[in-house]
Amino acid sequence: MKRFLVALWVLLGLAIPLSPRMPSMSVPVPVAFTQSHAAAIAPALTNTFGHEGGFQSDPDDSGNWYNGVNVGTKYGLAGKEHADYFAKRGKQMKDITVEDTVPVYQWYWDAGRCSEWKNQLAANLFFELAVNAGPFAAAKVVQEAAKRAAWPKPPIAVDGKVGPATVQRINEVNQKLFIVHFFGVGYGLYEKVVRANPVKAKYMRTWAFRWAENGIMTVHGHDAARSKR
Repeated sequence: MKRFLVALWVLLGLAIPLSPRMPSMSVPVPVAFTQSHAAAIAPALTNTFGHEGGFQSDPDDSGNWYNGVNVGTKYGLAGKEHADYFAKRGKQMKDITVEDTVPVYQWYWDAGRCSEWKNQLAANLFFELAVNAGPFAAAKVVQEAAKRAAWPKPPIAVDGKVGPATVQRINEVNQKLFIVHFFGVGYGLYEKVVRANPVKAKYMRTWAFRWAENGIMTVHGHDAARSKR
């Protein structure tokens, strides 16, 4: 992990683009996400759909299985967690549309109380991780990152539930330091997943490139926004 973070600092300082770039899929942002009251979620959704898209049913992906059946994943929504939700609405996982994802993705966004964050770029990063690893895991990552960024202040709880105390800590810490810790702790989550289930090691390179690309774009975006002030 130390070597990884050192490499991250070098990449951030030199602005070296990662290669190969992860293949992306152009997916339109649902109309419900372009309304003024939900504008904050639109860039997060656009960013995430640069990585998520299409239907896949890899049998080694545990997220594709529901009640012993490989129902697959589409638009980043795993059948394991969402097949029942869509079945009750008359849809199989392979048949869902972008518009069908609106209520689910709104819930992911709301789970992090992201509309209360002052840093849009950091909220995008949370949303990306919530879609890829689940809102509970993403919440624990963001809490740990905020706790580290605020040291030596008293730590906040790392319980997977983003409440007012978590949001306050996220907003008050040094944002660049917070993002770097967020990036490092998030990478550690993927390592933990692979250690627990070695068959998923084949996904690690994709996850690492995806997460690194998001982290680097987030930090450089933060710097660009500051330079305009």
